[in-house]
Amino acid sequence: MKLVLDTNIVVSAFINPQGIPSRIMWIVLNRKAELIYNSVILSEYESVMLRPKFSSKINPGAIRQFIDLIRSIATLHQLFFDDIEIYQHRQNLLDSDLHYLAHNLW
Repeated sequence: MKLVLDTNIVVSAFINPQGIPSRIMWIVLNRKAELIYNSVILSEYESVMLRPKFSSKINPGAIRQFIDLIRSIATLHQLFFDDIEIYQHRQNLLDSDLHYLAHNLW
């Protein structure tokens, strides 16, 4: 299974290590699913997690380690104009889909 992690999932996993987003992150980090990323996604992860409102909850050093880890274990996908459709549909992911991933791949 191939996954693209929405930034909300990544941030939530850092903030609440017991939640479903953390389970999804575990799936990815333990290579139970293939994570797909590109430079735009990594930049978004980093810029959002470095926002002042998360400074008391997310260690900046952990962010850098996470970005480096993603680069080492995930599959880089070059962004092309055809991929814009993927980004338009990512908002349609339902909570039930997240529950399925968390409970069936955990």
